[in-house]
Amino acid sequence: LGEVENRISFFSEQGKKKTVEKVIELFQAFNNEIIALQNKAYKFCRFTKVYYWPLYSDQNGIIAEYQDGCWICAIKKDVVTEAQIQEFLQVCKQQKYKVRRMIMITFKQMELNVKLMALEKKIWLWGLNDLNLLFDLYGKEQIFG
Repeated sequence: LGEVENRISFFSEQGKKKTVEKVIELFQAFNNEIIALQNKAYKFCRFTKVYYWPLYSDQNGIIAEYQDGCWICAIKKDVVTEAQIQEFLQVCKQQKYKVRRMIMITFKQMELNVKLMALEKKIWLWGLNDLNLLFDLYGKEQIFG
């Protein structure tokens, strides 16, 4: 009975966490693993510092620092537009650290032209399925869009 109560309590606590907090915990769990995502192998760096970074009114961001660079991640729950891709690129260019990877987590389907623009600009797109796969691999609770 105690184990069931512990699991219910844990699930309840996880449900109260904001998406950005869960993604920060995920990034903190990375430890230089090589993982296949979207049919490619990627190295998930061990970061020295991961923190919340407010991007714009409707988007949360995360900066994950390591050695001589950083990853910048935007979390967008609504539809992403070309203007938002451009705005994200501008913000990334203004960073004091060398941006090694730009990631945009999207919960809604993107229009093809927006998706192609992001890929052309070397922005790594994670949908809800990609994110939940990583949560599974790192033993974290999934997000339900």
